[in-house]
Amino acid sequence: PTALTPATTPVAGVKPLEINAAYAAIRQALAGATLYKTSLKDGVIVLSFISPQVGQRHQAMIDALAQQIGWPLAINPQPNQGAILDMARRLLQERAWRIARGPSIFLERGEVAVTLTTAPGDGEIAALQAAFTAATGYRLNVTPSSATPSPATPAANRPAATDPPVIEIPVAQIRVRAGQQGTARNPAKLDNAIARVRRDGGV
Repeated sequence: PTALTPATTPVAGVKPLEINAAYAAIRQALAGATLYKTSLKDGVIVLSFISPQVGQRHQAMIDALAQQIGWPLAINPQPNQGAILDMARRLLQERAWRIARGPSIFLERGEVAVTLTTAPGDGEIAALQAAFTAATGYRLNVTPSSATPSPATPAANRPAATDPPVIEIPVAQIRVRAGQQGTARNPAKLDNAIARVRRDGGV
């Protein structure tokens, strides 16, 4: 979503605080709630959390704040993608799990996906996912890498290399090209060529 969530409107007759005082009251009330930015847009104070999912956890506090400070408050629907990905990396680093691919974020699904080079136990993965969701409001999809290298095959168990088949050509089928028919042949070179073919060619 791109539109602001419906703003919480203060009751009529509440005098709005000066904007900086309102910001200070908001930051104090929502300390530790991953609120990283407050901004004013079209007469509404927009609260930007690490994700709108986290912001919605504090909806009751936000409603009370609107009445206290006299300003309409709304949660920014856009997540802080960088902070969400950094949280995934930090939690993985704390467990010394090596990343093969990712993390990648999927906004439409509220999900982050990562592929590991190792295969942690199901209990370890579940604990990581719970910590990630608590911090970001997003799900973490962890996939162990299937591209684990297979152990090298011992030389004794490897199939023996087979020699290429020998092709025999009858001498009668060998023809000298027209351009070479008049070429003088050096008997010494011919003897060397025959010896080389017998040595290297298996004749």
